[in-house]
Amino acid sequence: IYYYVADDFSIYFLTKLSTKKYQVHKETRQVAFVVSDEQVPQTIQAEGIIEEVPPEKHMKILANLTEIITSNATYPTPLTKLGDSGIVLMKIMPTWLRFPDPAFGRHESDTIFFEIKK
Repeated sequence: IYYYVADDFSIYFLTKLSTKKYQVHKETRQVAFVVSDEQVPQTIQAEGIIEEVPPEKHMKILANLTEIITSNATYPTPLTKLGDSGIVLMKIMPTWLRFPDPAFGRHESDTIFFEIKK
């Protein structure tokens, strides 16, 4: 999925009403989110609370997401392949976030992970 991360580390993404991602948020608000990058060996792991973003708060986030989605001409957004159900904007508010940061691993015994807990 294409996603946008705000300054407060909230993660935003679009999905359709028919997806498992949307259905799960109705059953439990607890989610996990993992992102990896092959070109730069890095993984970001997050756990948090998910919610649907109300339409009156869409404008700024959608502008950022649209820029990200349209920046990749090779791989169009999967939303175009998921049928005709409605599209919703979702927000994950991390309660735990971890990612490697080489600046922390200066000595062999040091961890390279940076963690945020709320």
